[in-house]
Amino acid sequence: MKTTILVKGFEHSCLIGILDHEHNLPQRIRVSVELTLKINDPVGGLRDSLCYMDIQTVIRNLTQNHVPLVEHLANALVNHYKDNPRVACVTVEILKLDVTPDAEGVGVRVTSGDL
Repeated sequence: MKTTILVKGFEHSCLIGILDHEHNLPQRIRVSVELTLKINDPVGGLRDSLCYMDIQTVIRNLTQNHVPLVEHLANALVNHYKDNPRVACVTVEILKLDVTPDAEGVGVRVTSGDL
C-alpha cells in the first residue's frame, strides 16, 4: 500500500514570469503537489505523514519574492521535499491561469523520485 499526500489546485497570486509586466503585476497560479510516502503501512499519525497546511505555507514562502519561471518554482518545491526522509516521490504541477483565454492554464509538471 502506498500513501500519497495531495494538495490539489491551491490558488495563489504572486509575481512570476520574465516579461516586464510580470515583475509588477501579480498573477494567479494553481499549484498541485503530490508527495508519495516511503512507508508501506497505513499512516499511524502525523509523525508518519506530512501536514497539508505546511505544504501551502512552503508555496507562500517560495513566492514572497519575484519568481522568474514556473519551472523555477516547481523545481524549488520538488527540491524542498525530495530529500525528506518520509518522501519517496514528489510531483509538482503549476499552472498560470490568466495567460491565455484559450486554455485553463499553462505551466509545467516536475517529478522526482521513485514512481
